[in-house]
Amino acid sequence: SDWNGFQMTSRRGIPSSLPAETKELKRNLRELHQKRNVQQRDFDECQKFCEKLPTEKKPNHRGLVKRYMKAVRDAADEMTLAQTCLQNMVRYVEHRVEEIYQNNADIWTHAGTGRILPDGSKVAACTSENLWVLALVDHYLPAPRNRYHVVDADTQQAMENRKHYKLEPSKLIPLPDLTEYPLNKRRIFKPGEWVFAIFPRTTAFYRAKVVQSPNKKEPKYKLEFEDDNGQRRDVETVHVVPLPQLLTS
Repeated sequence: SDWNGFQMTSRRGIPSSLPAETKELKRNLRELHQKRNVQQRDFDECQKFCEKLPTEKKPNHRGLVKRYMKAVRDAADEMTLAQTCLQNMVRYVEHRVEEIYQNNADIWTHAGTGRILPDGSKVAACTSENLWVLALVDHYLPAPRNRYHVVDADTQQAMENRKHYKLEPSKLIPLPDLTEYPLNKRRIFKPGEWVFAIFPRTTAFYRAKVVQSPNKKEPKYKLEFEDDNGQRRDVETVHVVPLPQLLTS
C-alpha cells in the first residue's frame, strides 16, 4: 500500500509552478516509477518460472538464477535512485521551509536586530504609556544614544506644529507598505486574533479583533475595535500590526 501511494505521487509528478531546480527531482521520480514497473515484471517472471520448474523433466535452474540475478541488479539500481530522490526531496523541503520562513518573517520587529529604519519610514510610535500613534522617522541618533527622532504623522496639522519625539527602538513598530511586503510576504492575521490597528480617520492605534482577513480582491482588514459597540471597520493592511508585548499580558 505504501508503494501504491508513492506510485500515485510519482504519476502526478511535481506541480509545474515549482522552481526550475525541481525538474531533476521530477525526472528522477518518473524514472524510479519506471524502474519499479520493471522490477514488478521481473518478479512476475521469476514467479512463473518457479511454478513451471516442478513440471519440467529437465529443470532450467540456470535460467532461474539468471532471472534472480537480474532482479537483484535492478533492485540495487532502484535503491540507488530512490536514495537520490530522497536526498533531492530533503533539499527541496529545506529550500521551501527557508523560503516560507523568509516570506513570512516578522516584518514588525527591528529592535535588537541591528537594522536601522531609514528616514521617512512610517512607524507606530509609543509616545507615552499605552499610547501609540502613527509617526514618521526623521532620523536615527546612533550609539551611545541609540534613539530615533520621529514626527507625528497627523496630516491635519502643519509640519511645524507637529509633535516630535526621541524614542528607543523598542518603542517603534515598523509599518512597511505593500510594495515592499505584499500580502504573500507578510503574516496574515486570522479572524478571531487580536491586533493593534489605526482607528479610521485618526492616527492612534487601538486593540481590535480581526473579523475578516485581507485578500487580493480586498486588501483590507475588517476589524472590531474595543469599546466600539461591535462596529466593523475597514482598515488598511499596513496599519495592522501585532499587539505590542506590553499589551499582550
